[in-house]
Amino acid sequence: MSRKPFTLIPEKMEAVVNAAIKEFSRYGYSHASTNRICAEAGISKGALFHNFRSKENLFFFIVSDGIRMAESIFSEYLKSHSGEMPFEEVFFNSFDMLFNFIRNYPDHYAIYLRLIYDPDIPNKERSRVKRIIKKFTSSISDTLYEVGKKKNLIRDGFDTGLIRFVFNTIVTRFVELYFFPLRDPGLDIRRKTKEEISGLIYSLYNLLMEGLGEG
Repeated sequence: MSRKPFTLIPEKMEAVVNAAIKEFSRYGYSHASTNRICAEAGISKGALFHNFRSKENLFFFIVSDGIRMAESIFSEYLKSHSGEMPFEEVFFNSFDMLFNFIRNYPDHYAIYLRLIYDPDIPNKERSRVKRIIKKFTSSISDTLYEVGKKKNLIRDGFDTGLIRFVFNTIVTRFVELYFFPLRDPGLDIRRKTKEEISGLIYSLYNLLMEGLGEG
């Protein structure tokens, strides 16, 4: 069954979205309160559920919207610049864009991390979560893999899924350590200057390409 069109005026819709983002980022799925969301947005619960039907639908609307926004910003920029840009710079900009996105949309990132690490999502929704996470992570790894192959910097013979995994893990994990330093295994990223972080990223690139490149 298709969902009914939204009936909220744009201003109220924006208020609901902003309130829901704040609520889910702070409390996760299970402990988020639709009462608090309605109070923050200034709407009735009837209006909320008329438009979203359930807490689950509201949650996945927020998650999907955030992933879609991040994916669009990331993919469009890199794909529009990857033709003339050296692969080393494409690699570096993957980190830079993710850093900037998280700084601009910290609540979206908090929700994304909850999707990965919190056992907070109903079991019946787990497959839906996996599809959403895969969609975002693929936007990073696929772009790097495709640009690297196009520039003949990744030699044949490697499993393409493994290469995508390596690219994605390096970028997302490195950025995560900056915002969650307790998970840092020893790089001490949070204490480093911007120039030192840039140096680390380029060192990561060299380390990676010595193994994946033609030599």
